[in-house]
Amino acid sequence: PEKKSSIESEHNPSYKKATLEIKSVLKGKYTKKTVTVTYASSDDVMWYSSPKPYKGQEAIFILHLKQAPKSFPERSYTILDKRDVQPINNLDNIRRLLKK
Repeated sequence: PEKKSSIESEHNPSYKKATLEIKSVLKGKYTKKTVTVTYASSDDVMWYSSPKPYKGQEAIFILHLKQAPKSFPERSYTILDKRDVQPINNLDNIRRLLKK
């Protein structure tokens, strides 16, 4: 049998990438029209509430560079917490919170 190079866990997040189209930036400076984010596609109990972006989704995405664990394979923007994707109708509330 072939040896596996890493230890697998029953809580494997099964990371995937998604490309998001940017309509506006509420905080920070980002000038590109798209951004690639990494998310946990697993439905495991540890990851079931993690955001799973889908084609056509319009939302407020709160992106992180330091959210992933140290074992994360690369430095990229992530959306791993259920609060990282907010409904578009929360836009005024998010703007208000960012001003504080």
